[in-house]
Amino acid sequence: MNLETLSLQEREDLSLAASMECFRRLQELARWADPEDEPVQRILRSLALNQDRRIEKLEQSGARLKSPRPPRHRPEDLRRLIREHFPSLTRPLGEGIVGREEAMHLAGCLEEESALFDRLMANLSSPDRPKAPLLDLERLGDSFLGLLRSVLMAGTDRP
Repeated sequence: MNLETLSLQEREDLSLAASMECFRRLQELARWADPEDEPVQRILRSLALNQDRRIEKLEQSGARLKSPRPPRHRPEDLRRLIREHFPSLTRPLGEGIVGREEAMHLAGCLEEESALFDRLMANLSSPDRPKAPLLDLERLGDSFLGLLRSVLMAGTDRP
């Protein structure tokens, strides 16, 4: 299956599935991250809330696009595409508590993959198709990626 052959509805369905996987991964990461490290927990909650907003936007726009036709692609094909574009979803968390650096690294990877994916999906929209929901997600992802980078860079100034 190729991203370019997907209809707008299929791309939004794929984006929705990817956002749901990212949300689940961030929740899992928060469960495994040090519960005493409140700054990391706060960032992970913020990133999960961002994914929840993305899910909400995609569900709203997807409801307007629903076609009575059955999907052309199998769910396992969509999962394969998600794994290709979100390799951090399959990275093992290890055993025991996930430390601050590893938690922030995994969250940063996931957020960057999400922003790149949203940009790719928006760019795939043809000029005659509406792409406002995908562009909104691209901007939202870029703003959270910028926030995450600034938080991570601020942490590097400490001795």
